[in-house]
Amino acid sequence: MARLKIVYEYAGPVEVVNVDTHGIVDLLLAEHNGRTRNNDPVFIRLEDEDFGTLGIGVGVPNWLFFTHNPADGEPPYSRSVGNVFSSGSIIYLYDGSPTEILVRNTVSSDHLASVVSAFVTNGILS
Repeated sequence: MARLKIVYEYAGPVEVVNVDTHGIVDLLLAEHNGRTRNNDPVFIRLEDEDFGTLGIGVGVPNWLFFTHNPADGEPPYSRSVGNVFSSGSIIYLYDGSPTEILVRNTVSSDHLASVVSAFVTNGILS
């Protein structure tokens, strides 16, 4: 049985898809690209029973937002990893509510593979 699951939490009911690590990046990238075409910025949760939850803000061309809630219950660690001189904000749908994220806290979508790989391998947000 897969240890990972993807939770799609849009405005409607929660959809849960059990997955394994093989192909996870391609699946998430396809979701990001599909949401981007529809101009639909949302959060997707990648849950791992050992490592916690990796929240991924998708749906904005070229930009992603990540959060990590460790499985041990420790508070999430956050820091700005993008360009601190960027201005503006992006509104993501999170738990059905609009959530404003500053652009300086986003990273290029080129980082999706490395961030997801680090999470599923080591449980870290790199």
